[in-house]
Amino acid sequence: MIEEVFNALVKKTSEIQPSMVDLLNPGSDISRIEKVESRMGITLPVELKSLYLLHDGQKAGPGFFFDWPFLSIDEMLDEWNAWSQIQENQEIDDVHSISVPRGHIKEIYCSRNWIPFSKDYGGNNY
Repeated sequence: MIEEVFNALVKKTSEIQPSMVDLLNPGSDISRIEKVESRMGITLPVELKSLYLLHDGQKAGPGFFFDWPFLSIDEMLDEWNAWSQIQENQEIDDVHSISVPRGHIKEIYCSRNWIPFSKDYGGNNY
């Protein structure tokens, strides 16, 4: 399912701005994904694994997701490690978090169970 959706996105993107498609990396391999899962202590959703098998993020340039870059599996792990450190060091005690619309995601600042596959370089992730 995710492959069909992402391939449709890539096709549409190539019609609008062909050079964007050249920024996508070749797919990762399952052993690399399993190593990352082991380091994170979680199992990636099947759709995200499929996406990383299709393309392991993107090279530098305009971001693929609303101008945010598609992180490689290694960059995702780095970003996850940074947020895990923040949570572990309890640097978030006095941060009030809300979801818009309310109740659609847990209203917490960060979670080790969130998997960042894109970022805006300002502390926000998809």
